[in-house]
Amino acid sequence: MSLKKLSKLKPAKYRFTDPTKGETDRLSMGIMAQDIEEVWPHEKYSVLHKDIQGYYTVEYYQLIAPMVKAIQELSTKVEELEKKINK
Repeated sequence: MSLKKLSKLKPAKYRFTDPTKGETDRLSMGIMAQDIEEVWPHEKYSVLHKDIQGYYTVEYYQLIAPMVKAIQELSTKVEELEKKINK
């Protein structure tokens, strides 16, 4: 379940635009809030925060549990494949 959801997210590089300073020279890495919104809507989950201007910020620590679950799912699949290979 978590593996399918996480595979819908696309890691991205972007330049952060600070309203007070404009665009920065440094690249940021993250996941686009629009992609997260499709998987975990902000009305139901705490992964996204929407400010009064309508901009999203990603609460990355909220992605730890789905990542752990996805690792567990992958681990189970690897174990099953290893059993098939060793027969």
